[in-house]
Amino acid sequence: MRTVKSVKNPVWADVDHTTINLTVLFEELETTYGEVPFTATADAPEDITKELYANALKGEYGDIADYAPIVLSADELAARARVWRDQQVLDNQWLVERHRDQLATADTTTLTSDQFKALLTYRQGLRDWPQAKGFPAESSRPVKPEWLPVADVA
Repeated sequence: MRTVKSVKNPVWADVDHTTINLTVLFEELETTYGEVPFTATADAPEDITKELYANALKGEYGDIADYAPIVLSADELAARARVWRDQQVLDNQWLVERHRDQLATADTTTLTSDQFKALLTYRQGLRDWPQAKGFPAESSRPVKPEWLPVADVA
């Protein structure tokens, strides 16, 4: 078990007030790490975590600051949207390759011509999306064809 030397900066880590973030100085870690971030909950398996949580609730480390959700900047939202977009293109690349391979070998295609055209249109919409009005809002995302397999990572 670790020896707690000091605890400060209690902040609710969630809107439901079930988790508290703290800054803790453990004697065993002091020379190597100094103060470390620590998350405490009432139902944690470790006794030290439960103890720190209970003490924080009692106000032993000061008032617990309100939960403040992380607000992403416009650049961060755009970067996340591009990651999602890039993954969507990768998720259906195999369909494009299979269709083109089937055409090249004169095999029967799995996709109809209309499906393939819809797939290519969707993929182009994904590429154009960062320049579209409303980007990076989810509501402005290109609409995936209904028949396209689901491999959606938000």
